Amino acid sequence: MGIYKRGKKWYVDVSDGTGRRVRRSIGNSRHYAQVVQEDLNVKIVKGQFLGIFDADSTSFSEYAKDWLERKKVTVTQSTYRDYRSTMEVYALPHFGNTPLCNVAYRDVEEFVEKLSKLSAKRKNNIMVPVKCLFNDAKRRGDIRENPCEMIRRFKEERPQIDPLSFPEMKLFLEHVDPHYRAYFATAFLTGMRPNELLALKWFNVDFDMRCITIREGRVQGIEGPPKTMSSPTGTSTCSTLSTRSCAAQGGSRDAKYVFMGKKAAVWT
Repeated sequence: MGIYKRGKKWYVDVSDGTGRRVRRSIGNSRHYAQVVQEDLNVKIVKGQFLGIFDADSTSFSEYAKDWLERKKVTVTQSTYRDYRSTMEVYALPHFGNTPLCNVAYRDVEEFVEKLSKLSAKRKNNIMVPVKCLFNDAKRRGDIRENPCEMIRRFKEERPQIDPLSFPEMKLFLEHVDPHYRAYFATAFLTGMRPNELLALKWFNVDFDMRCITIREGRVQGIEGPPKTMSSPTGTSTCSTLSTRSCAAQGGSRDAKYVFMGKKAAVWT
């Protein structure tokens, strides 16, 4: 504990004497960080720390900025973009410069009420990073109580699935651009997600065993592990027709990816 530098910013890390650790971002000056550390230590010794500190706490917006920076290296880029978008569009306009330690359950309730017009699934997705942020703050000792602990997930209605029948699939494949026929046939017969199909490589297609190993997906040009895995390797068993569909894909099997654009361009 003490002062330390992360990136271009200096941070103060002290204990209030009860085991509660307090970390705060100070700025670009080491001198200011030392001054703040000394001031906080004096307040702790006098028994005045908690009241004074709470009145001058880091705001939600400042904590959110630091939290997002830390999340950038622990989650996928697509998840990070979702978290950042949620903060910028929903959370920051509501909580803004409110001291993080002053955010109460009723404040979170008001935030949730503003989301009333959104679907249950969307509201749950929005609450994920908000809850994670407050969990992080409590775990790090920056707040005593998590105002999101009593916020329950919204009940999501299961979507009504109306898959294409085999005659409908056949009709679709007869009329689709021949270059994309293998792509759609494989999608129909395996249930693979679009991002998994875009990242599918030839060495993950086993024609003898008639299966495809799903190892990664591609989102906005970035490849990473698939969203879910049915087994340690994420294997999707295929019919003979499906594996032949892969083989029928235009282009050479010397190419890295199974499904490519018409000009051998990698789909993003």
